[in-house]
Amino acid sequence: VVFAIGDAGASQGIYLSVRPGGRLRPVINTSGSVGGAVVSGLADSAAIFADNTPHAVMLAVDAVTKAVYLYRDGALSDTYLNAYAGGTPSRATDMYLGANAGGTALESSRLTGLHFLVIPNAGLPSNLSEIANRLAATPHLPLTDMVIR
Repeated sequence: VVFAIGDAGASQGIYLSVRPGGRLRPVINTSGSVGGAVVSGLADSAAIFADNTPHAVMLAVDAVTKAVYLYRDGALSDTYLNAYAGGTPSRATDMYLGANAGGTALESSRLTGLHFLVIPNAGLPSNLSEIANRLAATPHLPLTDMVIR
């Protein structure tokens, strides 16, 4: 797991899972219906992320359109339409980074310049691609209201 937020005990949350061949698969499970709201059928990414090279990874979930966007190094890798079932993880305070929460698989991650942004009850910023490019170019600069439109 590269990034996960949620309740690992109930398998609720948002995860980026490294798949065979170095591709990523977004996995989303919301509290709206445990078991029924698991979105694990999203396709593996078109781009290869785990290739022994540092990459800027951005996952954007649009609560309004239900679309999920996956970016690699500022470029859009994948768009998953109607992929988000709505709801929120039951324990949004838990955040696991670079580890398998409870599993026995070995993983290694180097994480830097992390940003986590929630815009309640709203869609994604209109300049999402610009934000992805900015985060890829300068991952350690915080996002500000002037950047997000």
